[in-house]
Amino acid sequence: MNSKNIYLAKGLLFDLDGTLVNSLKDLACSANATRLHFGLSPLPEEKMVTFIGQGMKNLVFQALNQNEKLLEEGIQFFRTHYEKHCLDHTRPYPGVPETLAFFHEKIPMAVVTNKPYSFSKKILDHFCLSPFFLTLVGGDTCDTKKPHPEPILMALKKMDLSPSPEIILVGDSEADILGAQNAHILSCAVTYGLRKKEYLEKFSPHLLIQSFSELTQIIQPEL
Repeated sequence: MNSKNIYLAKGLLFDLDGTLVNSLKDLACSANATRLHFGLSPLPEEKMVTFIGQGMKNLVFQALNQNEKLLEEGIQFFRTHYEKHCLDHTRPYPGVPETLAFFHEKIPMAVVTNKPYSFSKKILDHFCLSPFFLTLVGGDTCDTKKPHPEPILMALKKMDLSPSPEIILVGDSEADILGAQNAHILSCAVTYGLRKKEYLEKFSPHLLIQSFSELTQIIQPEL
């Protein structure tokens, strides 16, 4: 995990929630609205953050105390609520637009997220981030989610790239680090997102950064 070296990159992949955008408050609000729909009391954001990263179904399942009987209706309620409120408080992290602009047309980039495609695209479009990326692979784009390598490999195929140490996945969770390992590419964990540095270090990411703009200091295009 040496962030002082310069890494040559043929391609960059990014997670969305906790990496490109801070969406915790909107996700927590919709999850708590879903709990209230079933007569359950709200949970604090500190608890909700542990549910995020494995996709919408898992978030709702955990938010509803792992009650399978409530899951189908809960997912429908959450989806409807979040569709209306996913941009209430969500914002790009500092340095994200500028850093993506720095790499644009130098290194091919894509988003690989466990968040459903429609919500992901809506957020990227709203903040004018979509033009930076060649493709977007959402949590419902293929049959599996990170840490399974399939979504990562799908993105690389659409980018006309192959797995290699010159491909770097930037993310904020164990799903990103393990997904990169499973796809045989490098992982870069961000410590400003939804997981703390000490937790992320347990999964041995290749790089750790404290701010998104640090990428411009440690990554260069492979000529």
